[in-house]
Amino acid sequence: MAGMTVMGIDPGYARLGFSILHRENGQQRVSVNGFGVIETLARDGHASRLLIIQHSLQRLIQQFQPDLFSVEKLFFTKNHKTVIQVAEARGVIFATAAAAGLEIVEFTPLQVKRSIAGAGRAGKAEVQRMVMLLCGLESIPEPDDAADALAIALTALFHHNPVLNAAKRG
Repeated sequence: MAGMTVMGIDPGYARLGFSILHRENGQQRVSVNGFGVIETLARDGHASRLLIIQHSLQRLIQQFQPDLFSVEKLFFTKNHKTVIQVAEARGVIFATAAAAGLEIVEFTPLQVKRSIAGAGRAGKAEVQRMVMLLCGLESIPEPDDAADALAIALTALFHHNPVLNAAKRG
């Protein structure tokens, strides 16, 4: 398939959202190749949970062969334990993508909201509704982590357009 396949990741430790979108060169229509979550359980222990994330991402990368890997940037939270765990998961996410030779792009939550809904102050429901419409889905994607991953992948497609980039170089 000519075009671009993007994997979007909403980083998490207990639950990580993922999506795979494809857009043909010169086309606006986006195909959804898959989305969902990778879940880890507390009983599995810390190192095992990180390995589950790594192995799951490796399988998804092998299955879908993305051209671009897009990740939401970490934002600070009041729960320091959670932020450390998510930061460690992000390390695994980045190392897995880099080992697969993928180009990695990051977007802040504000960039994603602006890209999808046109406003940085857009609410979660507005962004999810726009994701549904832009992806041609019949309902709002669930769970929230998967919807966020779709928004991140869409943002990457909007910002990384090989047709426009080639025209600029020509």
